Amino acid sequence: MADENYDVIVVGSGMAGFLVAARIAEKGVNPRTGEPLKLALVERGPYLAGTPRSGYGVPLRRKMFTHITREFHENGRYQMQYYPDGPDGPNVYPHSAGSVVGGGSLHWRAMTRVPREMDYRAWSEVHDATGWTPENFREPAAEVAEMFNIHSRPDEMLPRGDLLYRDAANRMGLSVVDSQVAKKNCIMCWGCEGSNFCKYDSRMGSFVAYLPILEKAGASIIPNAEVQKIEIENARATGVIYNQMGTTKRITAPKIIVSCGAFGTPMLLLRSGYGPRDLLGASTLVENPNIGRNIDGRPGPMVLTGKFSDPMTDGSYADGGFYVIHDTASDRKMERFQLRWEPIVLGDPDRIALNALAPEFGRDHKEFMRQISNPQLRTKAKTLLTTQGRILIRLIRPRQVYGSVDDRGAWSYDAHHASLAPLFKEAKEVGESIMREMGAKEILETRSPTGTSFNSNTGSCRAGSDRRNSVVNPHFESHDVENLLIVDASATPFGATIGYGAPTATVAAFAYRRIIERHFSR
Repeated sequence: MADENYDVIVVGSGMAGFLVAARIAEKGVNPRTGEPLKLALVERGPYLAGTPRSGYGVPLRRKMFTHITREFHENGRYQMQYYPDGPDGPNVYPHSAGSVVGGGSLHWRAMTRVPREMDYRAWSEVHDATGWTPENFREPAAEVAEMFNIHSRPDEMLPRGDLLYRDAANRMGLSVVDSQVAKKNCIMCWGCEGSNFCKYDSRMGSFVAYLPILEKAGASIIPNAEVQKIEIENARATGVIYNQMGTTKRITAPKIIVSCGAFGTPMLLLRSGYGPRDLLGASTLVENPNIGRNIDGRPGPMVLTGKFSDPMTDGSYADGGFYVIHDTASDRKMERFQLRWEPIVLGDPDRIALNALAPEFGRDHKEFMRQISNPQLRTKAKTLLTTQGRILIRLIRPRQVYGSVDDRGAWSYDAHHASLAPLFKEAKEVGESIMREMGAKEILETRSPTGTSFNSNTGSCRAGSDRRNSVVNPHFESHDVENLLIVDASATPFGATIGYGAPTATVAAFAYRRIIERHFSR
């Protein structure tokens, strides 16, 4: 097993890893020689090469990304176990991870915002993440907003229901914020709705925005490399062991940056012998009880579906929309809830079949789908669906509820904790009030069977000055393992009030500045 040596290794090429790798390769230097860095970016999925062209795409990726979610989105190698009622009755869900160079930055929904001032205050004050202030994040946030082309949709491009929702909430004195989108030259083909890949590179993200920078800097991309562990010797990270096409390989570097996401990062560290002793036992090389724990899980969604007299939309896909961000206490950092309006989309038949008001099974469902599939009968179904809309409710930064994950990806989160009930009750009352103000004739309530959002988790290796409740310091350096850094959603102490992708990228843009200043400058 011959070694290859680098100046820095970045493990994981998602929203944070790709951005960090590109900027460190571009701006950093070897502190001893002043020469450009030799950087390796390691990713377990394939590299579908080609310079991004927003609105046009790259032939190889256009051929591969066929708008079928399961092609790369679902990965059966890792499983997440969710315990809604305790460990005696687990439900198992596939861990969605984009196994491709670009990772989550290629299969996110791109409806996002950079963090708000209250988010920075929560990060810096609650866990004393020194320097994580609104002032210090201003430049990183501006970079992400520009590179991702984050912008608001004009009113003319939004469905009628979105505007009614905004105006009703404003009349009630609620805080209304537009969702914004991170797209460029979008041709509005609808195929990327949800987490499908964009065939045309119109949906921006770290891969699309930063790939030219990484390539120009001469960094090495190592694809199809399943990292087995970070090599740790005497509490010092020395290398990365990975399997590529059936061959085990080892690479080394003075600095190793792990960026595998809120679930992937703690799983890798635990496999490497770094984590809670009560979980690892005799396999413990370096102990830290916080790895894989303290996960902020964003409980929800509770869904309120309203039926109206007039159409809320024409049934076509349109991203954008509005959030209501509500404070449940005088403390504006914690315990908030988010309500987002979503119109009904008349998309592919499989999506319509799962609509909340569609018959669940039997002859009624068959007749409903027959109408959807028959253009002559579609008008009736369209009238039924477009005269409804829904509000998705999620809780933001609840104080007492945290999840955990182990090295197999089994994850637990008490989404039915007693402290959450009053917050959901208040959120439901606010949502119903908005719908009544909009003119809803009937309001139905449903709850997600999982009780939380798998793709919006943070904090599993959170940053902070206090070793007792964090994994890395405010400069993203491990408290316990020399030469090891962590930059991704796992290091972010709590989720942002709105969005996940752009907040994660903003933390990465903040991180690379700190890392270059401390480790890769002369």
